[in-house]
Amino acid sequence: MQNLTDIEFKPSVFTADDFLKLRSIGNLNKYRKHETIFFPESPYRFIYMLNKGKVKVYRISRRGKETIIRILQPYDMFGEYAVLGDYQSRESVEAMEECELLLISRNDFMQVIQTDSDLLMKFNRMLLERNYDLETYVADLSFRDVNVRMIKKLVELARKFGKPSRDGLVIDIKITQYELGNLIGATRETTSTVLNDFKRDGLINFSGRKIIISDLDALLERVSDDEVTLEEEGEKESKKSS
Repeated sequence: MQNLTDIEFKPSVFTADDFLKLRSIGNLNKYRKHETIFFPESPYRFIYMLNKGKVKVYRISRRGKETIIRILQPYDMFGEYAVLGDYQSRESVEAMEECELLLISRNDFMQVIQTDSDLLMKFNRMLLERNYDLETYVADLSFRDVNVRMIKKLVELARKFGKPSRDGLVIDIKITQYELGNLIGATRETTSTVLNDFKRDGLINFSGRKIIISDLDALLERVSDDEVTLEEEGEKESKKSS
């Protein structure tokens, strides 16, 4: 079994030092658990930086289905479309636990990144990573089965929120099966079935609403097997067309 402390953790692009740089030009607000920070069609007036807690960014379809776009950790930003001017939000943002957020006006933020090349580079990197994540999500929906999508999402969450323990790698975020299903484009029923199968195979375990990765190697091996299968299918299709 792979040493779970060897996993490559993925902190925010921004750091505590970046927060301190921006603190003097922003307002620090606190939000209660489940409080909505902004709604669809709200104008983008601020860039938000999360200082404490976790938030989810999501959309609601006309039929009332919720789709979670991303879950953010401390020092992550959102509301980045404010830099474009008079745009309205297509998303909602909700506090998953008690949160502290720094709100920075568009003009103040633009002045800072025009003079701070390091912050500008990090901001651009954040935008590129989110675009890459979106493209990967769309591709996974088309080409990956639900088991592989679940594994990739669990590993992603572990890299952001994972804490090593004697039982494995604890994903230190309370998330419902409904919310986890939203992240991979699956129903709650399918999500429950997949998670229970993983638990039966000794890959994961549960501690309340938190998930523990018990065998990271075995999880990653299943993704590797899927990569081989996709390559084989691609070769078959190439032979058919030639």
